[in-house]
Amino acid sequence: MSNRTNFYINGEWIAPSTSDTINVINPATEQSIGQVAMGGAAEGDKAVAAAKKAEDQIKRAKEALDAAQLRFQDAEQANEEATLNYEKLRHEE
Repeated sequence: MSNRTNFYINGEWIAPSTSDTINVINPATEQSIGQVAMGGAAEGDKAVAAAKKAEDQIKRAKEALDAAQLRFQDAEQANEEATLNYEKLRHEE
């Protein structure tokens, strides 16, 4: 039987604000296979805050990636233009 008495929120294990637990039932055997902590509003608030923070970090990372991709495309285009200009000059000589 396995018991989980803490919550993993925002990269760390935290103790629940209550000592309440619930049984985890195996649906095939209908027997208890362990207990887990029952969270309250405090754990819910912490989890929501962590999710919002993660969402903001992902949004900023995506914006940075999009900007980098645009700079890369600009560099590729500049390289192509420079190559064409070089080839044109070589053929004029």
